[in-house]
Order: sequence, then structure tokens, then C-alpha cells
Amino acid sequence: MRSAFVSQIFISPVETVLVLALCAYIVWTGRSYLAVGIYLSMTLWTRIVFVGPVVHTYVLLGTMYAAALVDLYRQKKIPVLPPRYRGIVLWMVLWWTWILLLILLFQPTDQRSILRSLILYLMAPLPIILTFGHDLRRIKGFTLAYVATTLVGGWQALQMLNIPLSYLPGDPALTQRGVVTLGIPNYHWVGYMFAIALILTITLYLSSRRNMLKLVLLIATATCCAYFLLLAGSRQSVNGAVAVSLLLLAWAILRKGVPKLRVMLLAGIVGFVSISLYLTAPQLIVRENETGLFDAINILSDRGNLWRIGWENYLSSPIWGTGFKYTKFSHNIFISTLADQGIVGIVFFAGFLLFMIWQTRGIFTNNGPGEYAIWRIGFLGIVLFGLIHGQASGTVFSTWHLFWATAFLWWLSWQSEQASESTLPVATDELQGRRSIGVWQQREHSLWQQSQRRDVSPTL
Repeated sequence: MRSAFVSQIFISPVETVLVLALCAYIVWTGRSYLAVGIYLSMTLWTRIVFVGPVVHTYVLLGTMYAAALVDLYRQKKIPVLPPRYRGIVLWMVLWWTWILLLILLFQPTDQRSILRSLILYLMAPLPIILTFGHDLRRIKGFTLAYVATTLVGGWQALQMLNIPLSYLPGDPALTQRGVVTLGIPNYHWVGYMFAIALILTITLYLSSRRNMLKLVLLIATATCCAYFLLLAGSRQSVNGAVAVSLLLLAWAILRKGVPKLRVMLLAGIVGFVSISLYLTAPQLIVRENETGLFDAINILSDRGNLWRIGWENYLSSPIWGTGFKYTKFSHNIFISTLADQGIVGIVFFAGFLLFMIWQTRGIFTNNGPGEYAIWRIGFLGIVLFGLIHGQASGTVFSTWHLFWATAFLWWLSWQSEQASESTLPVATDELQGRRSIGVWQQREHSLWQQSQRRDVSPTL
């Protein structure tokens, strides 16, 4: 049973004051990373929140850029990009220009949603991310903001169904209410949100020190994310999250210096809760016309025909594609790129993927400082999650996490190369300063030794 979906949320005057106060705090303190985390999570709520008469998208965009300007003013310097592979910026600009040109020429019927997704959700956050993506402390702040906003989104989804939190222990799968996919039509986006929050929480857990209260809270948070992910009913999100979680688990077990017991504890609790919920209510994953779990995860059963249609659309215009006229029929990020943008678009996409792959070198060979390595594998997990669920649905302009996670990877890859092999990160400027001082001291000592040899006469 699916009740009427309410796509707009009008918050109360008190809540409006609280939201504006939070935005003012973010701007005043220059903490743009908090605004980015909130913004990227709320884009996947599939609901519009009105802050007074203004849509939350523009409130958060303004907060994000205003806070970034305040931060830049206080730092008295303009941040630079990582020194290597800056050509990717021009590459992406050319690609986005190509997409905009196709939209202008072909005038697809849903061009407004395509432009909103491309400009507001994909392009707009990237410049801000590149201003703080080198700082692990700010990355952790971004993560906390994203995860917290995601949990609020799950609570809000229940509120829209008039289901209090106190109801969940008695009917955790919402079976008695007859609710499926949290009553949300575009439940895949919500699934993406909880899967990404789960991956970020696991990453934060692996990077945390031995603070028992903090570890317990992170385990509880990861469990909540997994729970809501199953309630959302997005099989492609569940498949991607399980695959990435297993990758993170294997990497943490094989990685030197990562507490193995802590890793197994997290995997055991989250896995137990998830499996128990599935056994209690398999209908969350297995649909009525499916025979079992294998049939549910068989992507070819319900996507093969759509891929064929997308491929035929590509063959009808192989050079520049069909200009997003049939993008919803492809349900595959690679086939949709071919169908929408032709060979030109897939070349741009391939160049981006090669750049992303190059940023992951050394992740699986115990190279680089411990904490940098943990966050690199975490953001790689988000990229892989995007590519996995992208085989069932998604396009290059709607799989935003594929790009912002790569932006973090770009900075972290450079920082990891510059820092010494240590579990504690050392800032690049500080490390370079130490090296310069060391070279200067060695040179001074060498000159002093030479002067001593000249001044001391030989003894007979």
C-alpha cells in the first residue's frame, strides 16, 4: 500500500528561526563544509523543504558560498588545487559544456530537471569541496553533517507517514501499516542517501580513536543507516552498500594498524540487525512476482530489455547521441551516456574514470599515512557504490556522489603522497617546512665541518 506522497514540507516559524540561526552560525564561523554536508544529503530527500517562502536548496546554496567567502577572507589566501592533474578541471568544463550544448540543441522534454540536477546538485558543490577537501578535520565535519541530516531525513519520512519512533520496536518492518519503500515514489534516491551515510559512518568509525562512547554512537548510527536503507527498499542501493561494506571490512582486516576486533564488532552488529530484519520481512527486498532473493538481485531480469532500448537509441545517433530525449529508458550509467551523448560523451566519461582510478593508487598496498588511507578507501567506496547502482539506474548528471567523492579523492591522494607514513596526518605545508629546515641544517653542519678541517693544523 502506498499513501499519497507529500513532496513539500512547510516548517513552523520556530523551526524556521532555528534553521536560519544554524545558517547564520555556519556563515559567521566560515564552516562551509557543514553546509555542503547538509546540502548534499537533502538533495536526496526527494522532498522540498520551505524555509519561510524560500526553498531549502537556495537557502543552503547561499549559506554554503557565503561561508566559503568568509573562510577565504579570514585565511587571507586563495586556495589552490592539488598540483597534479589540474587538467581535469578543463576536461570537466568541456564535458559539461557538451552536455549543455546537447540540451540546447535537442530541447528534451525534461530539460528543466536535467539542468537542475546538473547545475545545482552536481556542479555547484564542487568548488566549495575543493576549498576544504585537503583538511581531514573539515572532512570529518562534512561527514557528521551529512550523516546527521540523513538521519533527520529518515525521521522526517516516518513523520510524513504519521509513524512515531516509538512504533518501530513493535513493527520494525512496518508490515502492519502496509508501508513499502517508506511511501516514497523515487525511493532509489533515498536508498542512495542512506547507503552513502552508512559508508561515511564506517569510515569515521575506522578513523576514530579509542573513545568508547564515540564508538558506540557510531555503531548505533551505522545500524540506523542500514535499517533505513532496508526500509527504503532500493535493491540496487542495498547491493552496492553490501559490496562496498565488504570491501571496507576486508581492507580494514588486511590493513596494518587497524584494530581487528573493533572492525568485527561493527560488522557483526550491523550485519545481525540487517539480516534479522530481512528474515522478518523479506518483502522489503523480494517483490510479489519474484521467487526469492536470487531473483530479486538478478539485474538482467528487469533491466535487460531497458538496456537493449538504450543501446538501440545509441545506434540511432552514435556520434552525439539523442540529446537526453530517451535517457529514462536506459537505466544504466554507461548505456545512458552512450544513448544521450554518443561517442563524444563516453570519451569524456572514460577520461574522468581514468582520472579517478589514478587517484586510488596505493590504497590497497598499505601505502600512505593511516588516517589518509582510511578516508581514501571510504571515498573510493562511495565512487564504487555509484558505479554499482549505476548499472541498474542513474546517469552522469544524477549520480552526483560519483563526482564529489572523486573531488575528495583528488585532494586526499595528493595529501597522502606528501605526508609521512604515520597514523597521524601531517599538514603538507608543515611537512615541507620541516624538510626545508632539515636540508638547511644539514648544509650548515657540512659547512661547519669544512671550516673546522681548514682551521685545525695537522699533528705530527
